[in-house]
Amino acid sequence: MITISVIGVYIFILFVICSQWILVYEPLNFFNNIWGQTYIIVYHLLALLLLRCYSMSVLTDPGSPPSTWLPEGKTKQDLTILIDQFKHLNQSNNKSKSTTVLVDDDLSTITIVNSKNSKNNNNNNNKARFCSQCCAFKPPRTHHCKQCKRCILKHDHHCPWIGNCTGFRNQKFFIQFLFYVVILTSITITTLTISGFYILNLNDSNSAKINNNNNNNSNEVDFLVSSIIVTIMYIFNFSGVLPVLLGVSGLFFFQMEFLLGNYTPVERYERKKEGKYARRNGLKYKWKFDKGWKFNFREVMGDTLIQWFFPIGFPKTDGTYWRENELYLQQQRLLNNSSSPSSSSSSIIATTNNQPININNNNDDNNNNNIINKNDNGNIKLETIQQQPINGANIGYDDDDDDDDDSESIEINDFIRSDSNQPLIPSNQQSQKPSFGFVENV
Repeated sequence: MITISVIGVYIFILFVICSQWILVYEPLNFFNNIWGQTYIIVYHLLALLLLRCYSMSVLTDPGSPPSTWLPEGKTKQDLTILIDQFKHLNQSNNKSKSTTVLVDDDLSTITIVNSKNSKNNNNNNNKARFCSQCCAFKPPRTHHCKQCKRCILKHDHHCPWIGNCTGFRNQKFFIQFLFYVVILTSITITTLTISGFYILNLNDSNSAKINNNNNNNSNEVDFLVSSIIVTIMYIFNFSGVLPVLLGVSGLFFFQMEFLLGNYTPVERYERKKEGKYARRNGLKYKWKFDKGWKFNFREVMGDTLIQWFFPIGFPKTDGTYWRENELYLQQQRLLNNSSSPSSSSSSIIATTNNQPININNNNDDNNNNNIINKNDNGNIKLETIQQQPINGANIGYDDDDDDDDDSESIEINDFIRSDSNQPLIPSNQQSQKPSFGFVENV
């Protein structure tokens, strides 16, 4: 989306490029030698690539889940029932900014966990999630952006300088844009410094003097504009380009770290929690989507040098399924075998469509059950009871706590009942879908 910030970035880039003709090319006499002409050609090619990558970052849709997408084992009827249940829950309870909700197969039990207070649990895999803002299921690695007001596939962050989210389909273009910004600003700072020494006569052996009282034109630099304008342009260029170089270099470093590790800033917190939990259990942790830095790089940037450096190509798949690496799956199986039953949790039992719905509210500091039932006249009444933890039903968590995510983040776990009067029993883990392929040329 074209915003004021985006227009300002375009103006700044064009200003810096055009200023080089006055501040660098003329003083250093680039027009009259082959090296100077080569520099001008290379500089402007890099500038064109930078503008192209920036435009692709701004105009390319980062990707959103299809409205018809459903997690494996769920139907449209499940989605409709879940939406109705959650609306009923919101009418009865205060709404939190980020929660995790787990339900069983027949949608009779919903467990709500505040992700900021939730503890890591090793039984959180293969769970579907639900976005209360979009009223739709959320695929893995998908998060809701409050600025864009929609869910974004492989959500990285919302960048005001591109007026867009960085996500599944435009991550490559954003990284390329940062790369060319670092390269071009480094070159610009270097040439501005050399030109400044040259103009100010600080290099005695190679400088040309600017002296208004000297009539010897061979020692003067003739500018197309007045010296005052040249000074102002030089100050604006240097004071603008240097902070951009420092800031974007740091951002590019972090983006490369995310790229090579195959995780996002949102997933960094989940990765940190899982790593601590695995190390406490004596396991060497590996992030579930990490398949080695070479594979991670090619998965986003493509297989060829042309794809790496030119803003061409899009992912082959829709970004709704991601394959977890085998080491991570083995670690999870070991952790599942060594895990203990969940801690005490409070439960809210609500009634929707004349069918009871158990809503577990995980809170270590509160062992009371808030029972919400409808009486004969339809009014909701609240009662409190004590409840012990349900063996086999583990509470999950969602690291959807970033500033960009203002949705109700809901996780749905698959549970089965062996008997209506027996505790919930976790179902078998569902099979993983293969990850998307490499970027292809278009």
